[in-house]
This record gives sequence, structure tokens and C-alpha cells, in this order.
Amino acid sequence: MNFKRSCSVASFLALVLACGSNSGSSLGTPSATQATAEDAPNESIYSAHGGRLDLTGQWTSTVSSLLVPPGSPPVSPPAILQSLDVQRRGEEIRLAGMTSNGYLSECWGLMRGSSAWLKCSLASLDHSCYADDWPAVIAVNTAVSPITLTISFSWIALGNSCAIEGWQVLGYAGTFVRQSGPILDVAGNWSGTATGTITPPGMSLGTTTLTYTATQRGSIVRFAVTEAGGVTYTCAGPIVGNVVSTACEGSFPPFASTCTATGSVTQTVNPSANPLTGTVAFTWTLGSDCGPASGATITGTGTDARQ
Repeated sequence: MNFKRSCSVASFLALVLACGSNSGSSLGTPSATQATAEDAPNESIYSAHGGRLDLTGQWTSTVSSLLVPPGSPPVSPPAILQSLDVQRRGEEIRLAGMTSNGYLSECWGLMRGSSAWLKCSLASLDHSCYADDWPAVIAVNTAVSPITLTISFSWIALGNSCAIEGWQVLGYAGTFVRQSGPILDVAGNWSGTATGTITPPGMSLGTTTLTYTATQRGSIVRFAVTEAGGVTYTCAGPIVGNVVSTACEGSFPPFASTCTATGSVTQTVNPSANPLTGTVAFTWTLGSDCGPASGATITGTGTDARQ
């Protein structure tokens, strides 16, 4: 299986931070009311620099959107977790977004009152699906405490090997809330064990050892993993609180020399442990290049610790 052609509808739909297409689709109108520091019901939500709305920090939401195939009825995608790391300097605002199905997005633009107009780009884990230079609109609701924000979007999927090339993703990308406290740092070298079951035939695969390196930028986490038997894979996703939710792609040579797979790994970290420890739950689907095991599902759990 060529992973670049396995960009499934379920994984791409959810994507994200969405917006804008080159087809002239209109964006939703921000619903929040324009606000100034003088109007503020809560002075603490405004920065000390010119009374500008303070949005700095990590924001999260479970995102739903709508997928529109050319000439076909819209399809409702499954909801997906997304994290946004927001920075603001003066009127300039920048966002780095990450979804639990492995899509990275970046946006930048200007903010006026409680609204911002952005230009964005995004790409999948393997860069087979992408969208560049699409517009997004942020609307901040300052009437609630704590404040929330929404993002309107409409964009077109691109990529010759993207399964939904030319399809439109549109809607509102959920209601984002700001996380309290610093983002947990999970970067470093880890090791652990994992035990899995393959279905069919419903047979235990036993326990395997693994090592991996975690890199992190804000709430965006990437894993580069090596397991016994020559299994290697990469994962990417957001960390929210003490949970890292990632999408993964990799190579599984124990089943066939060309065997590839896609999956998801969720790591729950114990932030009180020193060094950090964690538990993981995983699901993999083997590709069509995996011999007799093609199409099988591997599920399991494991434990790990930072070195």
C-alpha cells in the first residue's frame, strides 16, 4: 500500500482549521460582537498593550465540518480533536494548529476588535494532501467568561495522491476554549513495551520492545518510533493536558518486506512521575502490501517511560 494514496475520507474530513478555497466560496460571517477595552466586562481579557484582546495560549476544540465532493451531496465528517497555539503581537496574530489525525496548519493575519482575518496553509502527515493560501476568519465571543472563539472556513483539498483532491471542506471549526496552565513538555527519548492482537484471526502478537524520540513545538508533538523486528513509524498530533492524540504511518516488515500501515496512538502521561511515564493505546490497519495479513487490524496497549 502506498500511504500517500491512503488519505482516507474519515481522516481528511476532520481536518481542521479550515477555510477558504480558490473557487470563490464565501466565508461565514463572524458572530461575535466587536469589542474594545472600554466595553470590556472583564478587564483581564485585554492585554496591557493598547487594550488589545489577549488570545495568547493554547486553544482546543472538537471540530466538526462538512465535506462536499464535486457534483455530489455533502458528507458529514466525524468530529476530531484540534489544538491551536495562538500568539499575538500588536495587531498581528499567528496560529499553529494540529489535529489528532495528523494535520498541521499555520495561519497569520491581522486582528481588529474581536475578529481576525487570516491566510492559512495545511498539510497531512505525509504531505499527500494539502491546501495553501486559504482565508480564515476568527470570531471571539467576549460576552462569556472565559472567552471562546470560532473559526469559519471553506477550502479545497489539493494533491495528486490525495484521496479527496478537489473536494471542499467548509463550516465552522468548533468552539475553542483556552487551556489553563503551561503545556506539558514530553520531548525527549522514551522506551517501553507494547502488547497487541491482530484481527483476523484474533491472535495475540505477544509483547514487543520499542524506543522513540518525541519532539515538541508548543502543543504539537511528533514521535519517531522503532520497534523490535524492524517496525518503524512516525506519529503526529496535539497534546491537551496530559494526553497526546496522534495519527501514525509506518512500515511493518515482519508481515512482508513492503508492508505499510496507518494507525493512531494515544499516550496518557503521568505528569507527576519523574522521569515521566505513560500508558498507550493503539490501533493499526495493515495495507494491501502486507501479504496474507493485508487489511488486518492490530490493537493493543503498552507502557513507556522517558529516559
